[in-house]
This record gives sequence, structure tokens and C-alpha cells, in this order.
Amino acid sequence: MRTRASCRCVRTCACVRVMFCNSSKYQLYFLLLHFINPNVIDMKYKRWIYMAVTCMIIMLGLASRRYGDVLPEFIAAYSGDTLWAAMVYFGLRFLFPNLSIPKTLVISLLFSYCIEASQLYQADWANEVRSTKLGALIFGHGFLWTDLICYTVGVLLSAAVDYCVSSSHTPPQS
Repeated sequence: MRTRASCRCVRTCACVRVMFCNSSKYQLYFLLLHFINPNVIDMKYKRWIYMAVTCMIIMLGLASRRYGDVLPEFIAAYSGDTLWAAMVYFGLRFLFPNLSIPKTLVISLLFSYCIEASQLYQADWANEVRSTKLGALIFGHGFLWTDLICYTVGVLLSAAVDYCVSSSHTPPQS
């Protein structure tokens, strides 16, 4: 039987309290409730959540390219670039979880814009890299102004989602 000292009560929202006990059985609940109240999760779990989100975004981005013919035309045309920028944002959050959201937002945008600007450089060696599947996914093929808009939307949406579930943002107590 567990004693009260081995458990802690965590307020997940205004009307619900959840007890967390020091047991591996409760680890899954601990991770899942991060999205309800991120204050209950420590940095090492936060880093892995960012990695999982990054991997899910990669899968969604690849799926948007592979199954673009069944998606609405607008979504098929712009979702890949938007998801690519979101992947950059959450990848940076995985690598540097202590970096503030505004700094991550700016670095993600600058990185994305630089990759897009690099597509203006058309040296033979750069085009050879871009001709590979991985090179095309990372560096793209040609400069498009619409890609800059997609990158901006992807990073801004990612930062907004991150802010909403971040431990640095706590809802006002009523």
C-alpha cells in the first residue's frame, strides 16, 4: 500500500486533481497529462515530447508529398513546406529545450529563409545534392516566394502551439 508521502497531488485544471505516485505504472499518465498541465513534467520528458512531435511532423510531411493527389489542391501544394518549417521549429526545441519560444521562433525562421535563399545558388555540386531524395527534401529545388509564406505560417503555428502547452505559460487561477 502506498503512503501519502510517495504520491503528490497535481492540479490539472480548475476542477480536477490527479495523484501521481512513484511507480512506472503511472509514468504513461504523467506523460499524457503534460498537455493538460505542462508544469508536472520535467525537462528530460519535455525533450522527448519535442522529438516525438518532430517525428510525427516528418511523417505527416512525407505523407503530404506521397498522397498529395488525394488531398485538396491548396493543402497538397503548401502543407509540405509548412510542415517542414514546423519540423525545424520542434527540432530546435528538441535540441535546445531551454531556448525561449521567441528565440526559437526567430532562429527557425532565419534557418528556413536561408535554406530557401540557398536555392538561388545553382552550382553543379549543389544541384547534385538537390538531385538526391534526401537533398531534395532538405534543400528543395527552386526558390519560391510562397515557400517563405509557408515557412512563416508553419513556424508561427508551431510557436503558438508550443506556447499554449509550454511550462512557461500557466493559465490564470480562478
